[in-house]
Amino acid sequence: RREERFRQTSESTHQRVLWWSLMQTGVLVGIGYWQMRHLKSFFEAKKLV
Repeated sequence: RREERFRQTSESTHQRVLWWSLMQTGVLVGIGYWQMRHLKSFFEAKKLV
């Protein structure tokens, strides 16, 4: 039936959006952590911290 197919498509799309947003959040947190470490070592090398 059309309704079942639409429901399956909606659930599949929801799962993809959920995983994509979780992956993006993880990448952003990882990049933020890397930037903090990089900036800290940069300022320590310049003897500003």
